[in-house]
Amino acid sequence: MNRYYDPEFKQQAVELVLTTGKSIKQTAKELGCSASSLGEWKREYINAADVAKSGFCHLMRHTCAPIC
Repeated sequence: MNRYYDPEFKQQAVELVLTTGKSIKQTAKELGCSASSLGEWKREYINAADVAKSGFCHLMRHTCAPIC
């Protein structure tokens, strides 16, 4: 069964991985989501940050709005 996680939850989950030094697997377990989902969210977050840094954020506002 697929669960819905809102964008704020996903961003906060990724920020926990990036700031605490805990593994994706451990953080996912603590939050009650799958490690594969959290890994995908992290990739999306990092890609959006790269887009924002490159100056193309205005072209992809829906992707990187939380970061810009």
